[in-house]
Amino acid sequence: MIRFKDFHPVLLTVYFISVAAIGAVLRHPLIQLASFSGALSYLLISGAAKPRLFVSSAVFFVILAGVNPLFSHNGVTVLFFVNGGAYTLEALLFGADAAVMIISVFFRLQSFSKIMTSEKILAVTSKLSPGLSVIISSAIRSIPLFVRRSDRIRAVQTANGMFRDENLIDRIRGGLSVFSATVGSAVEQALNTADSMDSRGWGCGRRRTSYSRFRFLPADTAALISVAAAAAAITAGAAAGCCRYSFYPSLSPIRPGICGTAVIVLYFILSFLPVLTDASGRIRWRFTCGAAKKAG
Repeated sequence: MIRFKDFHPVLLTVYFISVAAIGAVLRHPLIQLASFSGALSYLLISGAAKPRLFVSSAVFFVILAGVNPLFSHNGVTVLFFVNGGAYTLEALLFGADAAVMIISVFFRLQSFSKIMTSEKILAVTSKLSPGLSVIISSAIRSIPLFVRRSDRIRAVQTANGMFRDENLIDRIRGGLSVFSATVGSAVEQALNTADSMDSRGWGCGRRRTSYSRFRFLPADTAALISVAAAAAAITAGAAAGCCRYSFYPSLSPIRPGICGTAVIVLYFILSFLPVLTDASGRIRWRFTCGAAKKAG
């Protein structure tokens, strides 16, 4: 069964960058609807969704949509007045549109971080720069090490009576002491690692090589060409003015026309590509298993 996360990391990176960038640039309501619904759908089926994420997103939406008319008084449809300033419908909808755009991009990043493991990230960066991949891998490795070292230092200082959390001042002082000791230990380890790499001849060769277990398959090539062609077509349509929409001074009518409709439909397909890929893979898998059982 082919799942979207099983594609080549280069394809995954190109897809997420393309769909997130288009959703962030094009501010048409139907584009934002496609971006949000596609991001939310794949977030749910990828297993990266958490209740706290939805609660924080809902709070962020309410705050941004509600606060924007307090600072921007543009628009002709006045709902009421706040301290002499007009609270307009256009500013409220503009804030809601901006909130949906930001939440959609954040959902994409959540899905991206779920399916793009450190190995996949290194597979992408190693082709561009092996040195950069080493830096990224070291940074990824250092984060959990830093947390575990901080916990050990905190435990040692607590056992020795150095760390106290009786009140806020003691907690701040203890936290600064733990942070200082952890940073000092991390810097010492970084220097030792650099000396060890230098003694083993790191950087002496003219060209560094990299290893990756990921290989471009025909399905990866076809999917990459399709994603690049769809993104290029959407960009060309947007540059031609097919998806223009304005909130100020009054709301533009949602009549995209033939060109705009084509761009919006194409972006809907691009936004739901991960969901469609996983769904088609499950359908083929069930059909194949059912046919095999009948044949057996």
